[in-house]
Amino acid sequence: MNVMKKCLVAICLLAVCALPVTAATVVIQDYEAGGAPFDLDPNFSGSTSGILPSSAIALVADGVGGSTQASELTLNDDPASAGGWITRFVANGAGHFVVGVPTTGYIGFRAKLDQAYAGLGLEVGFAVDDPGTADIGIPKTVIADGQWRLYQWNLADDSDWTTFDAYYGSSGLGNGTIDGATVELDSIAIRTAVDGDAVLLIDDIVYDPAGRIIPEPTTGLLLMAAMGMALVRRNRA
Repeated sequence: MNVMKKCLVAICLLAVCALPVTAATVVIQDYEAGGAPFDLDPNFSGSTSGILPSSAIALVADGVGGSTQASELTLNDDPASAGGWITRFVANGAGHFVVGVPTTGYIGFRAKLDQAYAGLGLEVGFAVDDPGTADIGIPKTVIADGQWRLYQWNLADDSDWTTFDAYYGSSGLGNGTIDGATVELDSIAIRTAVDGDAVLLIDDIVYDPAGRIIPEPTTGLLLMAAMGMALVRRNRA
């Protein structure tokens, strides 16, 4: 095999290795069958504040990666409450997803927010029950571009975590570190510091024990791989 062919084969192998790795991912909720967990009204939790009772959840035909459904959270700002709002989108009526997951790897979800809501500076965080208390992932700003984006937190990295109080006020919960061998999934926090409505789509809530999910390969990389394979086949002809 000459140098050119070796280079082309290397490009092809690189493209294959860049494909998403999902075998180790545990899907907690993908909304394909509906139901719990993470299916309750945005106002279900008493920790939610600043949104109207008209706020709601619905299943919509707009899932991640060609899946059929996602949850759509319509979050209507309460004009009587100035200075933004926060929603505690709980896992279920018991307040948490009772199946524990190890405190290694990542937990997260995908979310979609239209550009019309860019001015809200919407933030999300994932809360866990870390035995006897509760901690929550540091806030991540939701990208308002109408695309599905991944938001996840490393359970083994203390810099990814803060206290429950940092979001919801003085409850005495959390120390900003994950201490237990396992955690239970409590809720997803959705918040903004300014007044305004939002419609946020959430899907593909996952625990990834193998580490950060590898992004999809770029179009350019796949194109190079395809060209490489074509050239190899032509040279063999």
